[in-house]
Amino acid sequence: MLGMKILSLVVVLLLSNIRPTKADPVTVTTDLTECSSATIQNCNSTKTASKYCYKDDKIFTLDEDGACTIEEAITLTAGIKIFDFTTKAEAVTTGALENLASIVLFNCVESDIVTCKRTYGYVKTGTNYYSIGANGKNEEVVAGPADTSAGVLNPATFKLNVSGASKLVSAMLDSDVFEENVKNGFDFVVSGGIASVYLVELADNGIFLSTEDYNTAKTASKTHIAINAVGNVFVFDNTYEKEIECALHYTSSFLKLDIKYESANSRPFDSLYSCTNGLCKISSVKAGKYVFKYTVGYPLDFYVCEGDPIICKYEDEAIDDINVFKEYIDENGYTLFKLIENLDSLDPENEKYQIYHCKNSYCDRTSGYMNYGKDLVNTCKCTENDNCTVQSGTDETGLTGNAGTLKYSGSGFTYTAKGGEPKDITSENDYFFVDSNSNYDYILFRNANFVAFEKYVKKNWNSSIYITISTNVVGKGAENCNSNIYYRYVIDYTKINSYYSVVCKNPEATTGNFLTECENATIKSCSSGKEASKYCYKDNKIYSLDDDGACTTAEPITISSKEGVKIFDFTTMKEADTTSELSNLEKIVLFNCSYDDRSGYIQCVRTYGYVKTGTNYYRIGADGKNEEVVEGNADTTAGVLNPATFKLNIEDGVEFVSDDNASNYFVKLANNGIFLSVEDYNNAIVGSNTHIIIKAVSNTFIIENLYAGEFYALKSKYINSSKAIDSFDKVYICNIDGLCRISVSIVETGIFNLHNRLYVCEGNPIVCSKDDGTNDGLNVFKVYDLDGNGDILLKLTEDLASVDLESEKYQLFNCKSADCRSTKGYIKYGEGFSSIGRCPNNADCTVQAEADNKGLEGLHSIHSTLKYSGTGFTYTIQDGSPKDITSGNDYFFLYEGYDYDYISFSNENIVAFNTNVGNGPLYINASTNVIVSGIENCNSDIYYKYINKYGNFEFDSANCINLGFNCPLSNNNAIIDDIHTLDENGACSTIQEVTLTEGVKIFDLTTKAEIKIAFDLSNLESIVLLNCFYIGKIMQFQCKRTYGYVMTYSDKYFRIGADGKNEEIEFGDPDTTVGVLNPATFKLNISGAVNSNGKVLDLATFQLDFEDGVDFSDDSSASVYLVKLEDNGIFLSSEDYNTAITNSKTHIWIISVSNTFVFDNIFNDDQLCALLLTDSYISVNNRIGYYDFELCEIPISYTTENENENEEEKEEENIEIENGVIGYIISDENNISICKRSSKNIICEEYTITETSCTSDNIGKLFKNNEKNSNEKTSNEETTNEETSKEKISICLNYSDKEYSVELNDANQGNYVLYKSSTTNEIFGTSNDKPYVIITVNKNSVLLNTKYTNGLRYVYINKEGSSASSMYKIMNKGDNCPKDIENSSVLIEESILELECDNGLCSEP
Repeated sequence: MLGMKILSLVVVLLLSNIRPTKADPVTVTTDLTECSSATIQNCNSTKTASKYCYKDDKIFTLDEDGACTIEEAITLTAGIKIFDFTTKAEAVTTGALENLASIVLFNCVESDIVTCKRTYGYVKTGTNYYSIGANGKNEEVVAGPADTSAGVLNPATFKLNVSGASKLVSAMLDSDVFEENVKNGFDFVVSGGIASVYLVELADNGIFLSTEDYNTAKTASKTHIAINAVGNVFVFDNTYEKEIECALHYTSSFLKLDIKYESANSRPFDSLYSCTNGLCKISSVKAGKYVFKYTVGYPLDFYVCEGDPIICKYEDEAIDDINVFKEYIDENGYTLFKLIENLDSLDPENEKYQIYHCKNSYCDRTSGYMNYGKDLVNTCKCTENDNCTVQSGTDETGLTGNAGTLKYSGSGFTYTAKGGEPKDITSENDYFFVDSNSNYDYILFRNANFVAFEKYVKKNWNSSIYITISTNVVGKGAENCNSNIYYRYVIDYTKINSYYSVVCKNPEATTGNFLTECENATIKSCSSGKEASKYCYKDNKIYSLDDDGACTTAEPITISSKEGVKIFDFTTMKEADTTSELSNLEKIVLFNCSYDDRSGYIQCVRTYGYVKTGTNYYRIGADGKNEEVVEGNADTTAGVLNPATFKLNIEDGVEFVSDDNASNYFVKLANNGIFLSVEDYNNAIVGSNTHIIIKAVSNTFIIENLYAGEFYALKSKYINSSKAIDSFDKVYICNIDGLCRISVSIVETGIFNLHNRLYVCEGNPIVCSKDDGTNDGLNVFKVYDLDGNGDILLKLTEDLASVDLESEKYQLFNCKSADCRSTKGYIKYGEGFSSIGRCPNNADCTVQAEADNKGLEGLHSIHSTLKYSGTGFTYTIQDGSPKDITSGNDYFFLYEGYDYDYISFSNENIVAFNTNVGNGPLYINASTNVIVSGIENCNSDIYYKYINKYGNFEFDSANCINLGFNCPLSNNNAIIDDIHTLDENGACSTIQEVTLTEGVKIFDLTTKAEIKIAFDLSNLESIVLLNCFYIGKIMQFQCKRTYGYVMTYSDKYFRIGADGKNEEIEFGDPDTTVGVLNPATFKLNISGAVNSNGKVLDLATFQLDFEDGVDFSDDSSASVYLVKLEDNGIFLSSEDYNTAITNSKTHIWIISVSNTFVFDNIFNDDQLCALLLTDSYISVNNRIGYYDFELCEIPISYTTENENENEEEKEEENIEIENGVIGYIISDENNISICKRSSKNIICEEYTITETSCTSDNIGKLFKNNEKNSNEKTSNEETTNEETSKEKISICLNYSDKEYSVELNDANQGNYVLYKSSTTNEIFGTSNDKPYVIITVNKNSVLLNTKYTNGLRYVYINKEGSSASSMYKIMNKGDNCPKDIENSSVLIEESILELECDNGLCSEP
């Protein structure tokens, strides 16, 4: 017994000392270098390949002499690639790596193209681990003693040691998990997991860097290396680039801060780092105040660096001022910008300085002047683009702003608005100037040592600036807006809103002082207990004031909660009785009330005019006089109520309107105290106004002082039209006070282009009417400056021989149905049309005396150019050869499927890009690109055909040839797997093969492609149907051409007939013929049919009750019906019908699947019919599985009666597509398609949701989260109900510190914007220039919306939304803007995103 114990102990000791055997490293045998351009320029060597080189995304084979061989290059895709040079393919990574000596890692990054670099690191395959070393050694890493060296895979844990590392994921800040991982090492990231990058200390271990590269990095003062952790690899990320970033020492590790304009959030840092080709340097920061650059075009973040140790913290105190920063390079090579607080120490001759406007912790570069040096007597000039320079005397050039020029005179400063006179500006003031085109400049001079342009006003959209008119000084009493010496400007981002910007009114100037407009300070606190003696109004409320003007505690009176004119009696303090004569006439006041889009409330203002009550008429005057108008002698003064007719004197006289259908009229200014007070009349004259706008509504004539804009009029009456105006004689511009000026008055006959609308102006008096299309085409217009305020009028030039480009202005337009759009091109003009004019888009034409080497770029993004060569015209696309463009022709050029140019030269004196290409197909000569007509049959291969699809042109065919489907590939004339083309003699050719999959396929012979998501069948004549399924015991795949009906996603219906006729079925009278689609119901008539899902109810009549017909089904599982044979040319040709009758056939199998009804010509129907006729009952399930039927080889599975009866009926849900076919289409969570634009067309493919949340890595992707329902129990409760869960599908719209997403359901349907990402770029076409896209969301789809419009220049988005479901949703009229919770009158401007959009793609203006 003792011997056995000793033996056991020996065995245990031996076993405890057994370790896995470590294989020796293998030397990499692959001879691989980076290709030189010369090496791969000619790959024609036929010698045996013995080595390799790589460039971009290609691997080339070389012979022993290093010459490139004829062997086809291998293409790599984006990502980390584990490549096996033995198999010349990516290595199999499910188990142990084979051919270890020939394994190489590539780091491939995709930008515009895929670029690969060879790299090194660690790989996990299954349960195996390997190092692919930069020292040329590859080896397996096996379990062994711990090795905690930084940058080494620890054999004891198989984790990467990253002590002293920085993980470049800001979300991990303060994460205990990250700290633990820094201490113990990081696990491999699983395949499909979130990638991370780590900055790991440099180590000379031959793994990530060779010894030579390590020494080079140390010489360059590099301290760390970037390691990419992704998809079961740790590799050297030799593509990682960072100019300057921030990091914080957090215990033993560095963590990178993701500091951006949108998401700084007070994150501190103490170090800076930069990386080049994955090699990085980290250094500390010195004390001081800095701004740091991260994103070009955004304000900079202001940080204060102080303490021991020094920590840089985001400065969140308001610093609204101009500041100067010194730009310098520190000892580590970083460019820094440090605040200089002592101006007398500046040395602009030897150092670099820049000035910034800082506000609320953000600093924006600006231009201006500053004092510096001893006693601050010297002056510097600072621009936005250059460093500050010494200004020793008068600055003749000055600094140009948006509206004028700021200059230093040598002793002081002036500002000159464009077209104006210089104005002195002095310190301790801010100034606001506006030019004639509504541009503005805000000048800060509150600090005596800085005078500069303010940078933040334009971000306060819809805010007001108040100035003293004589000095342009901002504020200092002007904000009270209580005198006509002040002016109120309303900001509309980069311009002022001229309609709402008006002279302030003096409340004491209007007689009847018992009522004034409230000042904000007056009604801020209504606490006076004194008796009310007068009143003020604000918005739609009337407030009571005491003798001292203080607001009393009396409840404010609501003027009205509805729009309209209100006749208010201040004796009864309510609306007056208007059924008879007015009582208390001296206390009658008129209010004009309207819904205010900006505030979202009813707004009322006091107004003046005439009132009719019963048979009485009254004047409620702006001069404070209210009086009855009684019948008397005629007074025909314009704008006065004639006592003889009680009509308002406008044209032939206007009667009172009794209802609320208002009409507006324009009347010349008159100083008669009716509609305007004397002060308002004088202000109107000073403001160059000539008319007022009068509204006739509800038995009143009032001045319309709540309606601003541009108005077309005919015979002094405003033409109220939601569409383009068809006729007019004048155009007025009116401000919010109802004061107007004439902007357009046609005084001579002719054809004019006004706001891109073409009018023919003729008659006496002249009236302008919309052009009837007579002047369609390219037209040259002479430019007339109307008033010096930017208003222009364009008159059609019908004789180009009279054009004089040297002394007159002309522009080029393309017109269609009176709609004219600016375009670009060349014109021949002058005597003999011998001169050439160059006409850019939206600009004046200029003389082109010689060849135009620059040319004119195309209208679309295809890098094309139209040029004048000196003798003629050429067109070049991309880097192609120029093509001659000759007169008498129109040309069409298409590049990569979508982008195109249409050039018109049918007018021999104008060659230009045509903006009106029409909707029909285009046929062009393939060699010349000339558009030709009369070849609609497209029967020659010298022509191309293009179709207009959703505003983009596509190939309708590669060229115009006939394609066939009758290749005899098998004895039964079936097409197996592929579609082949026939040559011109009808012989089968395999030039092109298209692989098919199972199901009923809609195939377009013109595009040679399957239509996977059918919205429209544009090439109807070339559409064929294919029936493709596996059949028989050996599961043979077979396709046969078939016929029937198709329903598209746009609810269109098509007949694809066996008689060769394809046609659309439109709604019409009922047709109940068996086997026909009923036009009245769009159901298939199958009375007399047997359903594969049901019983044979009556063996004698062999019928089921389908009298109503059968609907299309979008289910991908099929139902089949046995329908009586009919000779109608739909499912069978007449020939096939006669053959079937001859063979004693009585019925045909119709399959219903994926929105089609087709002849199912793959069924072995004889034996199935025999089974149906001999059995009293059969239940055949949908065609889901592919199994052998009991008696015949057919692809049908069958179930029991109970199983069939328990199947829940699926509801049909129609996918509503509003604006195109790009995006996600969802049948259910397991059947999703994604449609995206490829180089030549829209490609739709199956899509599987893999994401479970919205993160910065999956913007633009769908994700599902699993939300359990309310009947689930806690773990210690008795569960009586089955726990259920529901998958909810959402789309990730953006991620910036938090998730912005929307769930796809009925409640959330609407228009949203989506931010750019690699996914969004690929699907919807976003880019750095257009980073946002408009999408329409409903429960079944997320689609690109190219046609959204709100009638405004910009689209506005509420980023935060009123709820989680309204984040990033587009705001429409009536939606509430985001407002401060405590003060509902204050907009939360940072929550409003303002976008400028074109075809659904948007950017911030």
